[in-house]
Amino acid sequence: MAEQPYFDQSGEASDAPARFVRVDELDPLIVVPGLEFRPVTTDTVMTNFVRFEPDAVAPAHHHDEQQIAIILSGELTFTVGAETRVLHAGDCVVIPPRVEHGGVAGPDGCEALDVFTPPRAGIVRLMAD
Repeated sequence: MAEQPYFDQSGEASDAPARFVRVDELDPLIVVPGLEFRPVTTDTVMTNFVRFEPDAVAPAHHHDEQQIAIILSGELTFTVGAETRVLHAGDCVVIPPRVEHGGVAGPDGCEALDVFTPPRAGIVRLMAD
């Protein structure tokens, strides 16, 4: 059988328990009006399920963590640095550390999945409150 690198058996097998999460059962973090976060995190990576109400604004900001934003539904007019694009379901953008970015949801709102590495420090602080 041909080698399949993804399904390798490298290292010792672990019996560490998995953690299963239902996103809709997580208490939302309200960052600004119209914007809800539902983060799931480990020591090294964070996923954050984001819900934008119609026309909600994610103010321009930047942070030390690298981010990948994936649009799950709706529309988001998103600016990264000097470039603005209208994103729809299936679109994604890779945001380098410390590059300013922000966006505005479309008239039907938007759902997105953000992935951060390392975990986004600002969200970790919100989770602790």
